[in-house]
Amino acid sequence: FVFIAGCNGRTAQEHFEAGVDAFRAGDTLGAERSFQRAVRADPAHADAHYNLGICLSNPKDRAKAIGHFRRAVELRPSKLEAHVALAQSLQRADSAEAGINALKRALLIFPENPGLYFNLGYIYFHRAQGDSAIWAYRRSLEADPKNADAWYNLAYSMTGPERRRESIACLRKAVALDPGKLEAHYLLGMRLLDEPSRTRKETGEALASIRMYVEAGLADQVKMQRIEEKLARAGVKL
Repeated sequence: FVFIAGCNGRTAQEHFEAGVDAFRAGDTLGAERSFQRAVRADPAHADAHYNLGICLSNPKDRAKAIGHFRRAVELRPSKLEAHVALAQSLQRADSAEAGINALKRALLIFPENPGLYFNLGYIYFHRAQGDSAIWAYRRSLEADPKNADAWYNLAYSMTGPERRRESIACLRKAVALDPGKLEAHYLLGMRLLDEPSRTRKETGEALASIRMYVEAGLADQVKMQRIEEKLARAGVKL
């Protein structure tokens, strides 16, 4: 690696390291300035572009962040986190199709990476492309079957009654892998109460899951109303 001299005679790498130190100390603005000096001193410093993008990841500067993430990917296609950051930033900038394309390009380099499929599933779901989201989450789980978040998101994507039993199985996997994942307990309980063929044991399972969520204080007024309506339709009480 050739160190290129920049502002005040410091090398790009020295500016980069100063930025890392500032970021770790909680000084995001100072980190941003150091990373800017690093990329001015060495426009081919992929890590500085990536870190500068992280510092600029706010609604006001998102377009700039996207530019730096793109540059990081161009300079170092093997930098996985830059691909993910680019796709996520594009999705947040209402450029979901561009985010999907960014992830697909990354998958050409990392064809079995579970995180790329996970992010792809997230974007597909938020574009109301449920079947594509389900496919992506399943591919993610093929590579990483112990990811509770992926099991939960897969279940969440299964919205129709024809997939309810499958979604319940996915939610059971999610809470088995992460018993503290209370949103999964909530959804498991609600889906079980929706299931006409549930057994008495499953009714107890549903009530226990919902009770855990409520007792944790996570149920706001809207969710409490949904829970009460669901319990009334099912003819049961907490």
